[in-house]
Amino acid sequence: MAADVATVHPEIQGEQDVFADEAMGPLPISKMEEFGISSSDCKKLREAGFHTLESLAFTPKKSLLTIKGMSEQKVDKILSEAAKLVPLGFTTATEYHQRRSDLIMITTGSPALDLVIGGGMETGSITELFGEFRTGKSQLCHTLAVTCQLPIEMGGGEGKCLYIDTEGTFRPVRLLAVAERYGLNGEEVLDNVAYARAYNADHQLELLIQAAAMMAESRFSLLIVDSLTSLYRTDFSGRGELSARQTHLAKFLRTLMRLADEFGVAVVITNQVVAQVDNAGFGGMETKKPIGGNIVAHASTTRYVFVATYASLSLRKGRGNQRICRVVDSPSLPEADAVFAIKPEGIADPVTLAEYTAAEAAPRFHALCSSTFSMLQERTRLAREIATSHASATSFHTSFPFFGRDKMIDQNLHILLQALDTWDAMCRSGDLLESENVPRQDRLEEWTGTVRELVAMLRNVNNLVNDPHGCAMANAFESRYESILKEPVEAPQFEQEPAVPYDDLTGYIDALPSASNAPVPHYDGDQAAALAAQAWKFSEQDAHLDRLGASISRQHTLSIQMNDELEMHAGLLHELNEDAESTGLRLGSAGSRLNQFREQAGGNGA
Repeated sequence: MAADVATVHPEIQGEQDVFADEAMGPLPISKMEEFGISSSDCKKLREAGFHTLESLAFTPKKSLLTIKGMSEQKVDKILSEAAKLVPLGFTTATEYHQRRSDLIMITTGSPALDLVIGGGMETGSITELFGEFRTGKSQLCHTLAVTCQLPIEMGGGEGKCLYIDTEGTFRPVRLLAVAERYGLNGEEVLDNVAYARAYNADHQLELLIQAAAMMAESRFSLLIVDSLTSLYRTDFSGRGELSARQTHLAKFLRTLMRLADEFGVAVVITNQVVAQVDNAGFGGMETKKPIGGNIVAHASTTRYVFVATYASLSLRKGRGNQRICRVVDSPSLPEADAVFAIKPEGIADPVTLAEYTAAEAAPRFHALCSSTFSMLQERTRLAREIATSHASATSFHTSFPFFGRDKMIDQNLHILLQALDTWDAMCRSGDLLESENVPRQDRLEEWTGTVRELVAMLRNVNNLVNDPHGCAMANAFESRYESILKEPVEAPQFEQEPAVPYDDLTGYIDALPSASNAPVPHYDGDQAAALAAQAWKFSEQDAHLDRLGASISRQHTLSIQMNDELEMHAGLLHELNEDAESTGLRLGSAGSRLNQFREQAGGNGA
């Protein structure tokens, strides 16, 4: 098919040849001298921030005409010659697909996070990270500044890093810790990071011109801006300057896009968030949104939101070092969550069950299964109610709190299956069969059967009501953990409520009652498991209290904001009243002078 397209459109084939010729990188501006452009004009172009032929080809004519000494005739010739060397026309989808398959992905340091975002940070595009403070945005930037220097086979970009800091949060000591993790020389890592502190929005834009000059001279694979909108919030204030702010911000983002296209670097920008007073968190909706509006949204190829562990739709800080990265918008990635951890050595996967000893893992495994089973029971009850009431299936997927609870189910099952997969691999190796880090074979088989039935429960909800989300979750697990879930287990049917405890779950899951009349499960002397389940329930209660506290805090913040608004309006009304009184006095004075003028005119016989 590609050959047919090239036959019909020979200009496409010619541009494909140009792509092959230019695979080594951007062409320097000095190449224009071979086509009759003087060295003095090339120098003027470099001083204006144009260091490659690609930058000229991507720039509109009117922008080049603003350069001192550039006539319209000269600009036309420059653009004409640049267009001959830089492919700007059509190509086949096959060719473009091949080019995208060759893109380099820069690892985040967390395999779980890399898996969700398609292998890492994509080069040649802009990736936006937004979230509240203490959600790991800057920590991820520090890790990326090191991993971009790794060899490609290790998930790196084999290039240097440009780091523009607008908040003063850059710390070289973090780079040294990450470098030690990967066995890199600390001094060389620091030398390969070009750092600049931006002090205002104009300076922030000027640094991109310097960045273009540096990229034209040396190999860079990553450009970080942390953060994008911090200076814009202070340099442009009020609605009166909103248009100027957005125009300046759009110019900055367009320059970033040009650098990504020119040099093929991965551009990572962080962004702050602002409260949405209109939503106010009703029904579990987002209460925070990134700053910059649609301009930033359209400029970013991929957007990720950072939240705390187990926070479904609100941007909150949680316990420990675990965070969640959520894919919010991407042309090639589905919406998904990934759990990662902030550790001394940078961004990494959180501790898995398989990293504990068998004795330590047992109560944790039991607690996760108990919590997951409880949520699945409640999920099944809701599905039955919807099926009985003939309600729309859509209400099931958007029902609060199950939209967020499904994420907890998904995460819990992922942790359980990941641990089973690791233990299974250890057992297959034959070297660790007697190790304290691997559960006994009989217990491992029981745990595997338990998790299989949990996945079967998730799929069984579709028998009651159309549940594509639950089926998609089950399909994803069965595809990824095929070796664990390959033996089919008949899903328990729920024509009647199952008895509690749910004895079929091999003794390692005691059902948590979904109704107040359900009997309390017995643990048959398994005190450690009972304590673990109790601790898990306490943890869930703490999480609910945290969410309640966060909601109250949001309401308190909103009430303060509303009070400030009311005080501001009261002040404006007071000023308006004073202005009205002053205007009345002036009108009265003018009326008096007018009467005097009339009297004088009458006395003069006018």
